[in-house]
Amino acid sequence: MNASADNVVSPAVAEVNSLVEKGLRSLDEFRKLNQEQIDYIVAKASIAALDKHGVLAMHAVEETGRGVFEDKATKN
Repeated sequence: MNASADNVVSPAVAEVNSLVEKGLRSLDEFRKLNQEQIDYIVAKASIAALDKHGVLAMHAVEETGRGVFEDKATKN
């Protein structure tokens, strides 16, 4: 952990810790769902992503510097 002698955590570390805690709480809630509920969530997320496949592809190519936009758009 990035703490100084005064035990002060940097803002970045505090943010990561907060996000991890939220993620773990979400995972606990997700584990309580049945398969039908999970299928519903995945279907809704897939439909929502259809509108964003171009943007997601562009970000994937820009972020990694690898791949071809058209291939990423098809994959996403």
